[in-house]
Amino acid sequence: MGFNSYGKTYQYYPLISKMQYRKFFFSRVMNKYFDDSVENLVSFIVKEQKISETDIEKIKEIINKSKEDE
Repeated sequence: MGFNSYGKTYQYYPLISKMQYRKFFFSRVMNKYFDDSVENLVSFIVKEQKISETDIEKIKEIINKSKEDE
């Protein structure tokens, strides 16, 4: 965390972007809790979060779009 000082006060700000932190945090979660396995992650989400058919279709669309962009 960075900061600027103004007399006796400080203004704090992040040193990395929200997206950089999100990537860092998610990679740690994937590694620590799901053994770097997408299958384990998806299985957990489906079982524990009661994912809807609409959500499943949205996920499929994202995957298909990702494949098209490659």
